[in-house]
Amino acid sequence: MRDLVMRKEGRETGSAYVTVLLALFALTVLGLALAFVTETEMQLGSTERTLERVLSAADTGIQVATAKALVVPDNRPMRLELADPGPASDVSIQNEVDVTPLRPLLVTPCNLCMINQGAEFFKIDHAVTANVTRVVWSGNGPRPAQPTPVARKSVSVMIDFQPWQQSAQTFAQAIEADPTEIRF
Repeated sequence: MRDLVMRKEGRETGSAYVTVLLALFALTVLGLALAFVTETEMQLGSTERTLERVLSAADTGIQVATAKALVVPDNRPMRLELADPGPASDVSIQNEVDVTPLRPLLVTPCNLCMINQGAEFFKIDHAVTANVTRVVWSGNGPRPAQPTPVARKSVSVMIDFQPWQQSAQTFAQAIEADPTEIRF
């Protein structure tokens, strides 16, 4: 009987070792999966942050073009180079914003202006597009001839000015511009 008990105990001596190895393997797989998911989430967050900054640069370009059209008045295309502070001191980041001219699409008499008896004030709907390219380069020096583009975004909007007096010169500038520059 004693011999039978010893044989039974002898067969179970390695089972704890196998159980621990299986548990460690399962925990390792779980840890690797968690690391992979975390890395993917970090990359998605970085991409989302970059696209949000590019969209903000496009919005800035459209706002500057709108202000220029209202104050100067000047509807011509323009280019903005907006420096962006990078995460590291040895990397330069810049948003290059190309804004198409504000193109008048619909000109009607201003329906809000009680003073509009001579039809001098109008309601004018304009179309404008901002094309943004986010570029990076190493170093804090001047922008190289071919920096690395990391994101591109194109934003088209319609802007309504009412009441507005548009001069013939600004109207002619907007009409002369290339209509293919504006995309919807």
